Amino acid sequence: MLVPGDPGYVLGEFHGIIAAPPNGFSTWVWGCRGTEILGAYGEDLGSGNQNTIDIMAGCAQPQIAARICGDLILNGYSDWYLPSFDELRILYGSWEEIGGVYDSAIYWSSTQYDRNMARAVKFSSLVPELLIKSKDEGAKFVLSGLSSFEFTLGLTTYQ
Repeated sequence: MLVPGDPGYVLGEFHGIIAAPPNGFSTWVWGCRGTEILGAYGEDLGSGNQNTIDIMAGCAQPQIAARICGDLILNGYSDWYLPSFDELRILYGSWEEIGGVYDSAIYWSSTQYDRNMARAVKFSSLVPELLIKSKDEGAKFVLSGLSSFEFTLGLTTYQ
């Protein structure tokens, strides 16, 4: 859920990042190690969708986390994306509210660190580990969207 200080937060309105259950999703690479993906450096809330678009446009490698998210149609929605680093951290903060469905695994963000590395978060029951991983290493991913009433980012709507 969005909290005070997050872009789009409105007191009394329920909205935030939506995550699809991880069932059936395996470990994938971020992709295109050695290639700088122009535009895929956004960390902030709201940048995950554009990062995903930039990764898909700049990396022709098949079966990468961003492409799996960007091409997916799930539960009637086709606007899923790989969350930015801050969006992934917000999802971690709501882990137990979501139902604790995410295991203690490493999850990719759409935020590139440099031409060889990308940001990731290890979910655990204690404290999230904020990581920088090689783009050719495997990690899981969270499908996300952002729900809002007046402010729309990438969006899987939930009301």
